[in-house]
Amino acid sequence: MAGKKILVVDDRRDNILFLANDVLRPRGYEIITAMDGERGLRKALEEKPDLVITDMRMPKMNGDEMIRALREAGHNIPVILTTFHGSESTAIAAFRAGATDYLIKPFTVDEMMAAVERALAICPMPADQSSQELLEQQLAALSTLHDIGRAVTSLLTLDDVLARTVEAAIYLVNAEESYLMLVDPPTGELHLRVAWGQGDKRARNLNLKVGDSLTRQVVTTGKPIILKPPPIGSAKHKLKTGYLMKSLLAVPLVREKEVIGVLSVGNMIKRVEFSDDDSHRLSTLGEYAAIAIENARLYEQARAASKEAPPPIEADIAHRQAEAARLTDQLRALASEAEKLAQRLQTMTPSSDQSQESGAE
Repeated sequence: MAGKKILVVDDRRDNILFLANDVLRPRGYEIITAMDGERGLRKALEEKPDLVITDMRMPKMNGDEMIRALREAGHNIPVILTTFHGSESTAIAAFRAGATDYLIKPFTVDEMMAAVERALAICPMPADQSSQELLEQQLAALSTLHDIGRAVTSLLTLDDVLARTVEAAIYLVNAEESYLMLVDPPTGELHLRVAWGQGDKRARNLNLKVGDSLTRQVVTTGKPIILKPPPIGSAKHKLKTGYLMKSLLAVPLVREKEVIGVLSVGNMIKRVEFSDDDSHRLSTLGEYAAIAIENARLYEQARAASKEAPPPIEADIAHRQAEAARLTDQLRALASEAEKLAQRLQTMTPSSDQSQESGAE
């Protein structure tokens, strides 16, 4: 997406220079800048950039205020908001104002570029009566992700982490099946460790070697893959794991720039294509899962070394597992509400309904 115009708004010159000269210009982006929210808003309205990257706290007008003014003026330019003071309430305020993405400083070049690519891949949201429903969906997804993060990272046993992750993946993107594969460190081989699908009451623990080229590509490139539904009448996509899919989304589990596994979701029955937004949400879940997997491995190594964990740790595990179960129940409720909002939105967009009907089997 080189050649796109990006507006960088920040009251600190060193931040602007870093983003402009070290991150964006070397990758072919055209850069315009502003050092306060009022000037940023004016430049956004006048020059109509493809993307805005703005700090939260600035003179004259904060980042969220600038985004809100931009939206009220009818402009749906994607906006990445950055802040040193990250919190759930700040994130909710950012998304409520209309931010497309949200990064906490200090961020890495890779983190910023991933956010830029996600934002530029998102089609501008139409400024019509469905905007409120879309915003509500975004906030519901944010709440869901927050609860998922707490649930997954609170666990200390690897089997629990893997099971909670695949269950959460299904609810998060409304998929039918979910699978989690881990890279075996000594051999580099990919093994299917856990699966959860329709009719399963609990995650199935597996240890199957995976030679599928699609998932191997995710490991090699470190980037998500979306497999669209085949044409009507065509056979389903057949993966080398033996599963037949109509659509598939696979994202890498990355820890300290190393891909340690792949989280994938699929639909075997319904012809529903996964979106870039689904990929973003599943990738965020993957970030939580990668941290939790590493923590679980370290904990299990410590237990093996000591042969027996002290009683307070065992009690803490029980507490964390109970908390995780409670949060998963909340996750189901949140996902149900998000699905209802999506259905409401569908009824308000006839063209979308017609498109889905024509694509149904």
